[in-house]
Amino acid sequence: MSAPEVPVPTILLFTRWGTQWRTWCPQPARDRPLVPGVRCENRAGASTAQAALRAAEEHGHHARLLPQPPAADFALAASAGRTHHIGVVDRPFTRTGCDQNPGRWLPPEALEESALPGHLRTLLLEVFDTVADAVRPPGPSKQDAALRRELLDRQARDQAVRLTPQGDRTEELYEEWRAVDRGNTAWLRRVIAKHGWPGRTLVGKEAAGAAWLLAQHADRSSAFQEECLDLLARAVTAGDADARHGALLEDRVRVNLGQPQVFGTQLAQQDDGTLKPFPMIDPPGVEERRIAWGFEPLADYIRSVAAHQ
Repeated sequence: MSAPEVPVPTILLFTRWGTQWRTWCPQPARDRPLVPGVRCENRAGASTAQAALRAAEEHGHHARLLPQPPAADFALAASAGRTHHIGVVDRPFTRTGCDQNPGRWLPPEALEESALPGHLRTLLLEVFDTVADAVRPPGPSKQDAALRRELLDRQARDQAVRLTPQGDRTEELYEEWRAVDRGNTAWLRRVIAKHGWPGRTLVGKEAAGAAWLLAQHADRSSAFQEECLDLLARAVTAGDADARHGALLEDRVRVNLGQPQVFGTQLAQQDDGTLKPFPMIDPPGVEERRIAWGFEPLADYIRSVAAHQ
């Protein structure tokens, strides 16, 4: 009698690509069909969940596991010898080992046009329909009005020093600027320790934007700024923060760490006074990324920033 077939664990990875969900598809070998998801080698002593997360890491993605949706297609997949886990990636551009494990984030319409087996395509499309609900955390019973007011007040102080015309800036102003940033960073650190990231459900849309702005200007605390990015990215995934804010902070952290940015939002002033983006990953693809995240074309953005200097 042959041994029973052991299900092969697989992790299906999803990310919020701007305003749209996408799934990860490793680059198939030559003449092989496209199959989304990453096969997990279930080493001795590891659970299938541990194997799934390790496989995602080996393909360069920091993933979180989500509950499996109660779909009949999951039972069908398991009966075919596969155990599927669902993973979500909050920062799709932060990858390690990507040269060894290339691939693409594909939208649902690309799957509909693919040659995937029917049951797998149906399963993936059903997950696309449910993943947004799966990542959405339960909100507070009511918004924190006091925290909302404090965020907006601190945003106003942040902007008051920064919007002073260039010709009116003095050394005293720059010292006030630094003091405002230090105070806002220390305060935001305490808020996060108590509440987690202050997103829309806790403080409303406008004050959630203020929280992003304080993190964006926490340049003197780079480790904390990167911590804010991880929290904000998770809030973006959950629909609790503006995707553009996540993109702006992604670029800011990358530039501060000496890494190429993704969206071209961080600009350097040239010797002739013009503005130019700091180095970017895949410059030919920047306009496509900007469109997906809701930004205007890069040239328009540069002109807008220059006009407000």
